[in-house]
Amino acid sequence: DATLVPVPDGDTGTNVASTLQKIAGGISRIRVRHVREMSKALADQAIGAARGNSGAILAQFFWGFAEGLPDTPRVTTNGFAGAVVRAAESAYSAIARPVEGTILTVIRDWAREVSDRAADVEDFGVLLPDSLRVAKLSLENTPRQMKALQKAGVVDAGAQAFVYLLEGVVKYVREAARLA
Repeated sequence: DATLVPVPDGDTGTNVASTLQKIAGGISRIRVRHVREMSKALADQAIGAARGNSGAILAQFFWGFAEGLPDTPRVTTNGFAGAVVRAAESAYSAIARPVEGTILTVIRDWAREVSDRAADVEDFGVLLPDSLRVAKLSLENTPRQMKALQKAGVVDAGAQAFVYLLEGVVKYVREAARLA
């Protein structure tokens, strides 16, 4: 693993969108019903598709997630929690000098919330929306952690992208539950 040094490049949104589009295109043809195998396929696509710092961080997140999953066809909230904690550690390890107030902070805060709640919450339909609220609060806090964001009056773009990703996951889980 190569470690990156964060460089403000102004292309975060484009890089994340491109990375996620390439991942989606790459996994759309894969038909695997084993969660860890599918996660590994997604991580492989992410590593090859990563663009920019945020894309590389997301790729490391997905790689850590896949590595952290138990080798079972399905995953419980506890197994998921272990995987997201591993994913957050993996994302942090991708950066030589991690900076607070970025996508890394939101990933870590979200992972901690998932980990803290998973033992008591067995329903992903509860765990994911509740943890999304913590990710949104963490995102709102990014300008207080980085002077450049505060001065510009914006949140971190990579962190916003991660929250959008989580929103999509929550929407998918809600739709799947409604159709079940």
